[in-house]
Amino acid sequence: MDINEYKSKVIPKLRKRHIETSAEMINEAMQVYGFDIKPQSYFLNNSSDFIMTMRDILWNNFRNAEKKFNAAATTALFDNPQLMEQLNTLLYDVSLDDKQKLVNIVTGFSSNYEEHLFELNKSNTNSRRSRAGKEFEGLLKKILIKSNISFDDQGAVGTKKFSEGGLSKIVDYVVPGVLEYGIEKTHCALISMKTSLRERWQEVPEELSRTGAHFMYLFTLDRDISNEVITSLSEHKIYLVVLDVHKNDYYSSDNRIYGLSELLTELKRLTEYWQERTKQSVFTQSKSNYIQAKIDLFERRYKKTRLEYEKTFYQDRLDHFRNL
Repeated sequence: MDINEYKSKVIPKLRKRHIETSAEMINEAMQVYGFDIKPQSYFLNNSSDFIMTMRDILWNNFRNAEKKFNAAATTALFDNPQLMEQLNTLLYDVSLDDKQKLVNIVTGFSSNYEEHLFELNKSNTNSRRSRAGKEFEGLLKKILIKSNISFDDQGAVGTKKFSEGGLSKIVDYVVPGVLEYGIEKTHCALISMKTSLRERWQEVPEELSRTGAHFMYLFTLDRDISNEVITSLSEHKIYLVVLDVHKNDYYSSDNRIYGLSELLTELKRLTEYWQERTKQSVFTQSKSNYIQAKIDLFERRYKKTRLEYEKTFYQDRLDHFRNL
């Protein structure tokens, strides 16, 4: 099989067939383990436990799916009459014992498809890196929805809308939304997410300075953050957010670092601030375009999801803006 065909067609096709997207796996795990019916209080008080538990579940599910994918991707390479003839010759060589036959078959296969197996391994590495970030963002999205916190995420709104709103590519979530950020930045929160700060954390303050934002939250799963990094980020008004267990175990006395539950408390406050502000007549009279834009936004999101708890979340917001 041609290496380019294997890399560009076979691997992507089989990966899509055997491995669900991060969002699909999260939705399935939420339902199987009962997180979809847990109350708002659970997510506000146990968000860190939720993330750690879900990451373990998702990793096990992903590894099982990846094994099936690897088996299918390897099997596809046997669709080669010339190779099969060579392997059959080795298999029926009476001068060799069974162990040597097996060694020769594996060696022969590996040498024939060295480049293909390298591309398969590289594809797996890239896929894992990409999924780790998407999975992390997806879990926070579930927490925000189940905590009844309004937000826009770059994945749903799109990079163009974020850019038009004066937001950089490193902003993953805006609470309560991009439109509100354009009206009053000081009562909005920008959230960037990185599973680890070992690489490229310097780009966060650089991008923040370009947006002109007053501050930003940087949520990470990292638990080994140097004081130098903490100080540098703090000087740029970037507030680190870690899992509650990491906050308690490693940074309990450091006021520059938030636990996740602390962040959620602040995000709830911002959501409630905007809910009350949008009810004021002076606001509704001058922001009719804003109100219609929010209605259009939540109608699209409501129609897009099939999950009942997400439909409830979006319906509540539709009711709020339609009644203004």
